[in-house]
Amino acid sequence: MTNIKIFFIIHFSRSKKIKKIIQSFFKNRNEKIFLVTSKYKGHTSVLTKNAIKQNANIIVACGGDGTINEIINQIANTKIKLGILPFGSGNGIAKHFKIPNNINQALNLIISNNSKFSDLGKIDKFYFLGNLGFGFENEFINQYQKLNGRGFIYYLFGFIMASLKFNYNTFEIKKSNKTKKTKPFAFTISNLNQQGYNVSITPKARDNDGLLDVAIFEKKNIFKIIKFLFFILFKVKNQTLEEFKIKKIDVKNMGRDYLDFQIDGEHHKINKNKVTIEVKKSIITVIAQEHW
Repeated sequence: MTNIKIFFIIHFSRSKKIKKIIQSFFKNRNEKIFLVTSKYKGHTSVLTKNAIKQNANIIVACGGDGTINEIINQIANTKIKLGILPFGSGNGIAKHFKIPNNINQALNLIISNNSKFSDLGKIDKFYFLGNLGFGFENEFINQYQKLNGRGFIYYLFGFIMASLKFNYNTFEIKKSNKTKKTKPFAFTISNLNQQGYNVSITPKARDNDGLLDVAIFEKKNIFKIIKFLFFILFKVKNQTLEEFKIKKIDVKNMGRDYLDFQIDGEHHKINKNKVTIEVKKSIITVIAQEHW
């Protein structure tokens, strides 16, 4: 590819090692590459805006799902393509799109320009490519991020802290003019079939079907929760999980005047307790291993 501008936005924790590999890979190629390092939360968004101003053709997220999320919130509805070098913890989005873990193989995929249109989900002003969660997973992400670390031991401590602090909330959900109340342990809305670490609550989710997949696991006793988690981890069909597909859904937290949730592994809070979540059809282009 000639006259192509490729911007690599690299999470600071991986910067030195990744830069050397990328520079070596492109040493005798014609693409113009730009290597920039994201140093704090929100910095990736700033760097993406700068890349857009410089007429980037491809912006590559060198990090995890959170890095990807900051980029897609800037390049949705543009002609700029999203590339991925998976250097996060769970890498759910990369796994869904069959991105190789090997960096040279992933770089070869980027220059192959094999791409596809993908839907995005939207909640309030935020887009998400992977998934959105209101239940226990939201509390887990909240506690995990407070630890400010990466790796299994931080996930374990995050899980323990979330187990101690999680409180059930009652939600009112409205779809197709039908309203119901739910008090869920898990409440996930997905665009993709991966939540990270090869775990999937919504295995039937597709990135370009114009629909979002909803999974709700109602409040249960501790034994049924353990059984639910076992089924998810070992990919066993769970009959107690309510599943359906939507184009749009209204969600209201009945007990609070705000909503907090995780999107693509990042915790968010908005100062209102009711919101519309909807799918946006084919508004981003992702460089992917294969077409679905």
